[in-house]
Amino acid sequence: CDKHPDSKMIGVTAIMRKMLLLIYSLWKSGEEYDETRDF
Repeated sequence: CDKHPDSKMIGVTAIMRKMLLLIYSLWKSGEEYDETRDF
């Protein structure tokens, strides 16, 4: 039934890419917040 064995890997890589973009954007915003914060 599996005509495309790589379809699952493509879906996983797409999800990982979205997760990485989300983490990167959160990290960038957190970095900007840390820069303006007084210690």
